[in-house]
Amino acid sequence: ESCMCLNLKYVCITHSECFHVFVQVNVRLSVQYMSFSAHADAKGIMQLIRQAEARNIMLVHGEAAKMEFLKQKVLKEFGVSCFMPANGETITIKTPPVIPVDMSRILYKRSLEESLTPAAKRKCPGPNMAPVEGVLVMRDGKLQLLGLSEVQSDLGLLPHSLKFSSTIFLDTSQSTQDMWAKLLQVVEKLLPDQKVVQPSNFLLELESTSVSIENYSNADTAGGQGLLVSWDMQDEALGDFVFSTLQRNLARLL
Repeated sequence: ESCMCLNLKYVCITHSECFHVFVQVNVRLSVQYMSFSAHADAKGIMQLIRQAEARNIMLVHGEAAKMEFLKQKVLKEFGVSCFMPANGETITIKTPPVIPVDMSRILYKRSLEESLTPAAKRKCPGPNMAPVEGVLVMRDGKLQLLGLSEVQSDLGLLPHSLKFSSTIFLDTSQSTQDMWAKLLQVVEKLLPDQKVVQPSNFLLELESTSVSIENYSNADTAGGQGLLVSWDMQDEALGDFVFSTLQRNLARLL
């Protein structure tokens, strides 16, 4: 294969910034060198894909049946896009941009500790994954993910808190004491992984989420009792989970 000045391969390996083919084309890629055989078997190809951490694979040479077998093996083992175009077929490969972000050590350690809690595990989209909540800032031309306290300290901002509350109205004539005893049983059975604290009578706390029995009255009703569920914005997932769990199992309290 010859490498002439207009050959794209030559442009890339010589680190040229641009080349001309009727119009100027800016080069925004680099070439990485890897040692492998040009006549690798299926095992060698799978090893190469693993080493290169390829996100898109295109099979272009070989027997159709064996290529189809290899394609299915790639899909099953790596879960990446694998194409097997016919002669003369045009393939369009979409490549989402990868934007590197530096995470602060403080935020990393805190996120790692929080990832072990039951509430965090419920928010994870898959295994070996953990939710991270931070503030994205630009420093010295680089994106950094910092913890809220770090940003507040750097910018001299005072922290603000946002709290949500929602009430589950109870149509019952039971006493508050009986209702509270049933609530404790329901919480213990339906939320076994949560650390529950009872700082006072008729008040439960699950991290920043609290559950209490309150009396209410308005012009449309004769009054009664209700479960007041409150949570901080940073624990919205937990608060919504506790509220929806109690609402779905309301019959157990009545």
